[in-house]
Amino acid sequence: MTPKSVQSAKSNSLLKRYQPPKEILAGHKEFIQKVGEKLHQIRIMKNMKPSQLSTKSGVSRTLIYRIESGKAYFTISTLLQVLDALEISAIDFFKEL
Repeated sequence: MTPKSVQSAKSNSLLKRYQPPKEILAGHKEFIQKVGEKLHQIRIMKNMKPSQLSTKSGVSRTLIYRIESGKAYFTISTLLQVLDALEISAIDFFKEL
C-alpha cells in the first residue's frame, strides 16, 4: 500500500504537466495545419495507409488522422515517433515547413 504522502506527491506532479487547450488556439492553427499537411504528403509519397503508419509508429490511427487534418495538438514525442516511422529526421521535416 502506498503512503498518502507519496500518493499526494504523485497526483500533484500530474497536475503540473502542461495540458494544451482542447480547441486549437488561433495563433497555433496555421502551424498545426502545416505540420499535418506535410505529414500527410510524406505518408502519401511513401505509399502508406494511416493504419500502416499507426502500426509502425505506435500512434493511434485516429490521432494520425487528427494531426494530418490539423485538428489536434500533438507532443514532440508523438511527432518524433511518426517521423521515425516515415524515416525522416526532424531537421529535414522542419527545413521547408
